[in-house]
Amino acid sequence: MMVTSNTIACDAQRRAGAAQRMARSRERRREGLRFVGIDVFDVQVEHLVRRGLLAEANKNDTAAIGAALERLFDGLLDDGQG
Repeated sequence: MMVTSNTIACDAQRRAGAAQRMARSRERRREGLRFVGIDVFDVQVEHLVRRGLLAEANKNDTAAIGAALERLFDGLLDDGQG
């Protein structure tokens, strides 16, 4: 493989991006947040819609589903566990 200035620049950009992701991850941990990737069944998404935690139009929006799950967890914790 021939190393060019373009190859070096791309490698530097990848490293910078990784460093930024790690910095954000460390900041979230300091704030007490944890990232948990989970699989969600369609039926579970439908339950979020029925409970009013997710708009029907957002059923395929992973960020909206994540926010709805956060609201669900917050509601469960506020109902006596807080």
